Amino acid sequence: MGAQHILRRERSRNGIQGSGRKIKVVGFDATDDAVAAVNAGTLTATVAQQPALIGSLGIDTARSVLAGKSVAKFVPVALQLVTR
Repeated sequence: MGAQHILRRERSRNGIQGSGRKIKVVGFDATDDAVAAVNAGTLTATVAQQPALIGSLGIDTARSVLAGKSVAKFVPVALQLVTR
């Protein structure tokens, strides 16, 4: 089950725990509470964005545009999966 927002993740986790079933829950954004939940074993994983890399690629792309170079329409940035 995927849950992007902290409240949805919390509600999902509470509902799953109450069901007695073993269901994996993965969050998005690797907030401090999400990482703590992964470390505690109550959240299977969380996906971390890389803001420093996003910023760096944005600056590099802007510099290329200002220098008259062509740039890609889409610049993907790798994500990191945070697990126990």
